Amino acid sequence: LPGGMMVPYGDEIAVKNIPMDRLNKAQQKDTRNINRGTLDAKDYELPENVQTLELMSKLLSQRKIFRLYLNNWPSKRKAPDEVFAASYSNGPDQLFIYINLSRTPMRVTFDEMEVAPIMQVNEVKVEGNIVELGPYAGIWLKK
Repeated sequence: LPGGMMVPYGDEIAVKNIPMDRLNKAQQKDTRNINRGTLDAKDYELPENVQTLELMSKLLSQRKIFRLYLNNWPSKRKAPDEVFAASYSNGPDQLFIYINLSRTPMRVTFDEMEVAPIMQVNEVKVEGNIVELGPYAGIWLKK
């Protein structure tokens, strides 16, 4: 599902990336090395990981909603070039996805009213038909 949330899997969830400058030249050739690391029981209780684990729980609980739109082609939405913007339909229901792919805050205006946020990542503000996306933020709205 383009614009759908991607979930990394394995022991590295909620573990900070290793800065590239801490890797030798050979390790830098394999970009997977920045995501290496494992979790143990004490990691789940660290304050910085609790937020990530709560987000993952919420994300996984939304999979049933996203599944309804898997067999439908997306429609491109009007948005700045730095924003992935698409809509999916499932009968009368619509799913609108806006993801800021840049480190600069972005604003998107859309025509639909009466939408409900079902998931968001990072800083997002919705007022009426305006979405303000912080750096690398995304929102999924359902109508």
